[in-house]
Amino acid sequence: MGFGRISILSSSFIVVTLFGSSSILAYEEFVAEGGNILRGEVALEYGYIDNFLFEDKQSKETTYFLLKPSVFVQTQFDRSLLQLSFNTSHYKYQQFSADNHSNYTLAPKYHYKFDDNKSLYFLGSISEQYEPRGTGLSKGQANTLTVGDEKQNQMAKVGYLYGSKESVAKLNIESGLNVSRYNTRREQTRLLDNKEYFINSSFDYLLSGNSYLSADVQFKQSDFTHNEQLDKSTISALLGMKWRSSQITQFQALLGYQEADFDSGTLAKTSTFNWRLDINWQPTDYTQLQLYSGRDLENTNQLTVNYRVVDTHNFLISSKMTDFFALSADIGFKQEDIVFTNHQDSEDYFYSTVTANYQRNEWLSFLIRYTYKQLDTNVIGASSDRHGISVAFSVSM
Repeated sequence: MGFGRISILSSSFIVVTLFGSSSILAYEEFVAEGGNILRGEVALEYGYIDNFLFEDKQSKETTYFLLKPSVFVQTQFDRSLLQLSFNTSHYKYQQFSADNHSNYTLAPKYHYKFDDNKSLYFLGSISEQYEPRGTGLSKGQANTLTVGDEKQNQMAKVGYLYGSKESVAKLNIESGLNVSRYNTRREQTRLLDNKEYFINSSFDYLLSGNSYLSADVQFKQSDFTHNEQLDKSTISALLGMKWRSSQITQFQALLGYQEADFDSGTLAKTSTFNWRLDINWQPTDYTQLQLYSGRDLENTNQLTVNYRVVDTHNFLISSKMTDFFALSADIGFKQEDIVFTNHQDSEDYFYSTVTANYQRNEWLSFLIRYTYKQLDTNVIGASSDRHGISVAFSVSM
């Protein structure tokens, strides 16, 4: 049996990451295009930033160039697909040459289809990302560093899928490992070296028509190699409904509970109510609206933090005005309760992006983008506002 199109229930949750790229589809059916594919793209961007170091006062501006090449390769066999994607980005700043850097992500994937409703998949990735001064570990302290930090992440997982788009019951189980570490300032950042083992499962059962009863359970064991007091196990359970009336409307609302238990016993067990709301509405062929809201317990991203409770909300609207011209607006808000050993801080992030895209032909496109980022926190000197505008073109092959 070959692959015309292969439907896979992906339990990788593509979340909006504020201060980064955004996508809001949650637990959607992954549809892989069959056949042998070789696809490449190169994008060149020129932009302006008014507060490069994310400072609350005396902000410093700069212009920059960004080069983003990417490639995707797929080979189809009788019952399987082998895929490889590579994305990289190279930044060059006019006023801050010490912060010039490159990021990359390499991700292989393998899908094997036993029959119409049973599939096995393997996914892996390795990435290295630059953490700009004034963010992450140096938030509010950009001037204490001469260059930003570099972080490396590795991931591997295997999953089993039962069911298809038309099935009454659908099951997805996966298990894997995430490894992360900073490559810079090792004397301090070694405390954040982390291995996270995880098991995720999701189950959908058709109740009637297009309504599904949906359950999602996730377990994570986080081990900090040089900071054992942060070792913990986390379990999350969600139950709710999914509704898919057609390609026009897709909706899911899940409610549940999440608990983190620290292995050392020096830190108190914590628990919280959590949720996931995801709406995808496409009223016309030219307009699409997406809304996401959710809560999660996340690992520390600062040297003295124990854990974070993160609420994320995002709204995206895109409209194709003509066959060649499209507009989109992406608005997000993230609230973090940051828990230390003896106190707690809060941070409110706001993010918005407006993009106008002109598709000249199948292989050439142009865009102009405006971006606004804001951080409001009770930590003195860490709040910031940042505006940016850029123009770019991309060539697809």
